[in-house]
Amino acid sequence: MSVLNMAEPNLTIDHLEGMEPLDSISIPSEWTREKEGPSGGDRSCSINYRPASAPQVVLSVYYRGYEISEDEARPLASLLEEAAQELSPDRFYSLGHAVLANLADRSAFVLDSAETVRLNGKLVLAVEGSWKNGGKRFIGYILGADQSCTDLKEIFFEGQEPQFSRWQDQALRLMGSVTWKD
Repeated sequence: MSVLNMAEPNLTIDHLEGMEPLDSISIPSEWTREKEGPSGGDRSCSINYRPASAPQVVLSVYYRGYEISEDEARPLASLLEEAAQELSPDRFYSLGHAVLANLADRSAFVLDSAETVRLNGKLVLAVEGSWKNGGKRFIGYILGADQSCTDLKEIFFEGQEPQFSRWQDQALRLMGSVTWKD
């Protein structure tokens, strides 16, 4: 995982209101920002960033809009109390649909790798793979708002090749720039 090079030109700090425990992310000024939701009874929302020259790729900070039960969250909460590690596919899928959402659907998502990693001091679940429908590549993090992991947030980058590979390194640096609320 790459570390943000703060010498990268034209970075602005964007505060992630409503995305606790995340506080901010550094984004190039030439990237566009759009916020979606919540609307009506749906509490889900996302903040999406796109390079102006490649609108077909997106870096998103996403809140599902609902909490999962403690029983559903327990496998992830326990995993994040262990040391950083690579996950076998069986261990990954054992986290369950409530934690993994669409990533748990083997008919829709092809898992390349899963591991727990430190993201600016916090252990999170990192996932890499691709969507079967549309061929989008995906790299993302799933994290709990607190130790119970009942309230999940996601940070991910996805898009189709060749644009995905072109922007992947920068997206990883930007995702690695997140700061946490105290």
